[in-house]
Amino acid sequence: MDIPPKYSVSEVMGFLKGKLALRLFEKYEHLGHRYWGRHLWSRGYCVSTIGLDEDKIRKYVKWQEQQDKKELLDNAPHQRIFYVEKDGEVKQARGQRRKRAVSRDAKFILNISELNGDEVVLDPFAGIGGLVIECLSRGFKVFASDLDPVVRPGLAHVTNNRCTLADARKLPFRDGTFDVIITEPPFSTRYRQSVMDSLPELCRMIKPNGKIVLFIAQDMYDCITDYMAKAGFHLVRDFTLRRNDKLISHVLRFEHSRAYCIGG
Repeated sequence: MDIPPKYSVSEVMGFLKGKLALRLFEKYEHLGHRYWGRHLWSRGYCVSTIGLDEDKIRKYVKWQEQQDKKELLDNAPHQRIFYVEKDGEVKQARGQRRKRAVSRDAKFILNISELNGDEVVLDPFAGIGGLVIECLSRGFKVFASDLDPVVRPGLAHVTNNRCTLADARKLPFRDGTFDVIITEPPFSTRYRQSVMDSLPELCRMIKPNGKIVLFIAQDMYDCITDYMAKAGFHLVRDFTLRRNDKLISHVLRFEHSRAYCIGG
């Protein structure tokens, strides 16, 4: 394969892996059960301008497998250190039980967002920062927000203070501030109305040609898709995720209907 000089190898490989993964999951639904979190590819790749023999390729694959296992372990919510506020003090905590957007889910959610790299991203239900950390690892400019004061020190630490303590139903940002909103609202049914009440805010803050990507529980699918359609957003991507063959959830990507018509 020839790559024009104006494109970096990393850009081309990221594009190919992302597009191919999406097509495979769309065509072969059973892959979603086998590859939990729809994390199909490793982060790395092997490239040589002078050629590789079979032995070198096998060594690379083995090394990459070890790197993947280490990365997943280091980024797992129960392993990584996160700063929290407790009893009026900021402390280091490990073993956070808020399992939203674990590393494999975050990778897949970012993949289907299909970002160029120059977008400004917001996660208004940031929690302990699973999606935020994945955004930062890819070089995106990301802002985080959450209602819980306990997690603010940790979000401030990982985002270099690009975070705020705020209710997603009333966020302190101007209209049309963000290119992309990527978030996982609470799954619990007791927060359903609060999540629905936050949707007008998300639509308000997104740019006219922006994207809204939501990782939601199955029982919120109908009400969220109905609202977004009435708000003028087209459902571009819809993937079903299963955890341990029990909890069913969806990753939905919305784009404004006007932008979708112009671009696609």
